[in-house]
Amino acid sequence: MIKALILILLFIGILSTITSCCTFLSGDWYNDSFSCQAAYDWKNAGFTLEETEYWVNLAKVNNPKEAQKWKDAGFTPTETARWKECAKLDCGFTFTLGDALKWRNAGFTADEAEDWLMQ
Repeated sequence: MIKALILILLFIGILSTITSCCTFLSGDWYNDSFSCQAAYDWKNAGFTLEETEYWVNLAKVNNPKEAQKWKDAGFTPTETARWKECAKLDCGFTFTLGDALKWRNAGFTADEAEDWLMQ
């Protein structure tokens, strides 16, 4: 009996969290692209719907905290996508944000870094 009551209370708590996050969102955020929780997280992190769509669809960044790190480092979603393409090279090297910053700060573009790594 106590276990059933605890499960019911947990379910109500989860349901109220989902409901509260959904009531925070305007109608524009309701689409097939994002779950209620994902939309809530992006909006709560200060991203507009348009920014979120660029980060998720173009840069393939699904976490607003990760997107904010790239953004704070001065990368746009387009630039982030290009640097992340370098990570797909079959040369045993994976680009992280830190790697992209090192290459950019050394004066390389993503294309130049890719060319140099592929030599």
